[in-house]
Amino acid sequence: MLEWLAYHKSIGIDEFCIFSNDCSDGSNLLLNRLDQMGVIKHFDNPPGPRMDPQRAAYSWANRMEFVRSADWVLIVDADEFLNVKTGDHSIDHLITECGGKDADAISVNWRLMGSCGQAHMSDDLVTTRFTRGSDFDDPENGLVWGARPSSAPANSTSLACTAPSF
Repeated sequence: MLEWLAYHKSIGIDEFCIFSNDCSDGSNLLLNRLDQMGVIKHFDNPPGPRMDPQRAAYSWANRMEFVRSADWVLIVDADEFLNVKTGDHSIDHLITECGGKDADAISVNWRLMGSCGQAHMSDDLVTTRFTRGSDFDDPENGLVWGARPSSAPANSTSLACTAPSF
């Protein structure tokens, strides 16, 4: 979790709104402490009877003024790292390359990463442990190509995991 936060801060993401659900590994305690310190905004989001936790989090975020007033919102899971491959590798450069203030949304492809032959847990960083993934030119399974949206909330009516609504 700390590596994920540090990595995304290093590429220029400056605010984090994190929803967690059914944590049994103590990560919710870490998230609560980071919230208390002002590093993130953490919201416990237990599964409900009518909506899965992911969609419930999007619905909740769509009603939060600080989310709605953000310049951009990137929706990613704790095991996903945005890999910017342009300019200085910052989120600002990516947004500029994609049209800057004229862009309403940016779609980012998924790339599934493999185990790199590792069979046991390690304290090493995720970004150094898992360096091999699906081939860019010939992915072995068409299902590996999904997309994560980044959008300007002022120009969309709702946030979602695959595409914002305009």
